Amino acid sequence: MEVSSLLSTTLDVPPSCIAFCPSHPEYFIVGTYFLYPSSTVASSIDAQETPDNDGTSHRERQQRSGSAVLYRYVKSVLTPVCTLSLPSAAVLDIAWSPFANRDVPLLCVATSTGTLEFYNLILDASPPTLARTAVHGIADADALILDVVFHPSNAGIIGATVSNGDVVLCRSHDKTWEQASSVSVKTIAHHSLEPWTLTFSNDGQNLFSGGDDAMVQCIEIGDLLRDEDSWGSSQEDDETGMPAPLWSDRRAHGAGVTALLPITVEHDRKLLLTGSYDDHIRLLSMTGKGRREVIAELNLGGGVWRLELIKSRQGADEKTRGSVSDRPTAVYTLLVSCMHAGARIVQLSQRTGDGVESHWDFEVQAQFTEHKSMNYGTAVQPIATSLSADRESVDPATKQRTIVSTSFYDKLLCVWNVDV
Repeated sequence: MEVSSLLSTTLDVPPSCIAFCPSHPEYFIVGTYFLYPSSTVASSIDAQETPDNDGTSHRERQQRSGSAVLYRYVKSVLTPVCTLSLPSAAVLDIAWSPFANRDVPLLCVATSTGTLEFYNLILDASPPTLARTAVHGIADADALILDVVFHPSNAGIIGATVSNGDVVLCRSHDKTWEQASSVSVKTIAHHSLEPWTLTFSNDGQNLFSGGDDAMVQCIEIGDLLRDEDSWGSSQEDDETGMPAPLWSDRRAHGAGVTALLPITVEHDRKLLLTGSYDDHIRLLSMTGKGRREVIAELNLGGGVWRLELIKSRQGADEKTRGSVSDRPTAVYTLLVSCMHAGARIVQLSQRTGDGVESHWDFEVQAQFTEHKSMNYGTAVQPIATSLSADRESVDPATKQRTIVSTSFYDKLLCVWNVDV
C-alpha cells in the first residue's frame, strides 16, 4: 500500500535524525548536518571523506555545522517552535533520556566534534526552548559520534559509536550528566570501519554493535556495569581492558550493518533484527553458540538505515481465521528508514503449529516514497499515556499512527498517517 503525505515542509539544512519526546509526544526534534564546501568530495551524514593519495583523510580540514530544530505537531498542525544552532558541529544522532523528570525532558546530542551535548526542553518558557546543560568530550575533536543510546535501566550509562571505529560506554557517576558530573569513557569494542549503530539488549546486560565492516558483535557488559572501580575517573578512552566479544559475525550481511533492534519472544528466545546497506532487513537467532543463524530476511529496495518498533503482540489472535499453523503467534510492526527507497512499514510474524517448528517471515504493509533523496530520519509519534487539554486526544487502541520522515539532500520533512 502506497501512503501519501498529509503535509510537508522544506528545511533550511539537511536533516540527519529525528526523535519524538516520549513524555510530551506532541514535540519532536530534528537534528541537522551541513558540511561546508571544500576541495574534498564528501557524501553526506555518513562522513565518508575522500582520502588523499597517501590514504590520509581530509576530515580534520572539513568544517561542519548543525542544529536541533524543535517542532510541535497537534491536531494536524505542524509548528516550528525553536532552532538551536551549533555553528561548529553537525548533529549525527539524538536520544531522549528515559529517566529524566517528565516535566524537564533531557536530550542527548551526538556531534561531529567528539562530544555529547545535553539539553533540557523547557516547556514553561514562551515559546518552549532548549537549554544546554552540559558538553562532555568522549573522543578526539576530529571524531564523529555516529550513534548514541541510553542504557535501558541505568540512568548513568550511555553507549556511543565513534568514527574511528570505537564502541564506547560513558558513565555519569552521579547519573545527572550535568556539567559538574564526572564522566568516564571506556572503549569496549572496535570495528575496522565506521560503527554505524549500537543498541543494548532488553535486559541491559549485553551491547550489540554493527559497522561498515559488515560485522555484528555482542559484548557482555554486566560485570563492567557492576564494577565502577574499573572505570577510573578520567574521560580518556582505555582500550587495554576491552572485553572479548561473546560472539561476532561477518558473514550474515553483504555490506555494512546500519541498524540493530533486539527482540525477545516466548521461552526467552533472543533474536536480533538487523539492517544493512545491502538493502535487506534480517532476523538473526542469538540462541546457542557458534555462527548466528539468519532465520528471515527481505530485500526492501534500499539500504536499511534505522529500525523502530511501532507495536508488538505475542500469543495467537483468536480472531484470525485459518488453521492454528496459519495464525501468527508473535507479530512485530516496524518502521524502517530505507535510504534512497523512502520509508516502509514492515510486519515480522512468527507462525507455530502443533509439532511444527516456528517459521518467521517479513512482509511490507505500507510504503512512503515521496522523498527524493536519502531517508535517514523517520519516527513514529508515541501515544500519550496522559493528555493535557491542549493535546490531541488519541485512543490508545487506535490502529492509525502518525509518522514523520525526512530526506537529506532535498531537505524534505513529511507527515503521514498509516494504519497498523
